[in-house]
Amino acid sequence: MNSYLSVIVTYNRKGKLKKAIECLKKQTFKPEKIIIIDNASTDGTQDILKDYKDDDLVKCVRLEENLGGAGGFYYGVKEALNYDVDYFALSDDDAWYQEDYFENMRKASQIHPDVKAFIGMSKDINTGDYVKQGADVVDWNTLEFKETQREFCDTVTFCGFVISKEVVEKIGLPRKDFFIWQDDREYGLRAGKETKIEFVKEAILLHNEKRDRNGLVPVWKNYYGFRNSIVLRQLYAKDKKAAKSYTLKQLLRHVPAVLIKKEYKGKRKIYIQSYTDGYKDGYSGNMGKNQKFLPGM
Repeated sequence: MNSYLSVIVTYNRKGKLKKAIECLKKQTFKPEKIIIIDNASTDGTQDILKDYKDDDLVKCVRLEENLGGAGGFYYGVKEALNYDVDYFALSDDDAWYQEDYFENMRKASQIHPDVKAFIGMSKDINTGDYVKQGADVVDWNTLEFKETQREFCDTVTFCGFVISKEVVEKIGLPRKDFFIWQDDREYGLRAGKETKIEFVKEAILLHNEKRDRNGLVPVWKNYYGFRNSIVLRQLYAKDKKAAKSYTLKQLLRHVPAVLIKKEYKGKRKIYIQSYTDGYKDGYSGNMGKNQKFLPGM
């Protein structure tokens, strides 16, 4: 790894974005370019980005509408392909790289020059917990994942994923039609067909992830997560019949839980719809942004 650029996808988190940019500028092994994909923010993000209009290191791309994290990474990686660098790093605006993150990635690439993809560790700033951003497949029919316990993992999150331009040119762009959730898992599995993915425990970033106080996944995210998990199984499950049986069992487990559990009170109908529509759309191929399930619901 002789050179890299960073892609950051942002939406309505201007304070977090500024911190993310500044963390990259402080790297001991510095990026050649920082590409910001603004998912049509409405909170004054563009005002923050004006501070970098004369900074040749930072390139800002504003999308006309919010295309979700998946759409953001699609256009971010597409833009990145225009630059003559070895590697691309992918993250959201709530991921703040420690100063030696990319130095540790470079060292790993020098030790294993045949490996063309890397993932590190995050530290949750709210809890202090360390989370391995590399994941292993627990069951190749259910496509359930767990934190990796190995040097080389099956897939990743887009929380500090570093992938070579060479591999990207072979596997293509992230799937923008996922809108949000599971697009990173899918891309990691796709990358894994071309290269090993190394988990680099010395490469650490701070993760400032917002948490839902009542413990429920927001209903709009619930829809995309359930729908996209179905698509993931259709693509990668070893036994497609077993995968479909598992998905049906999941649906039949979740719907009664929504009807019974008190935390869903007042929200039961829309949560049930998130599962039933997710099930239907996952199998019918109705992808992209669903107007019934928009961010903020």
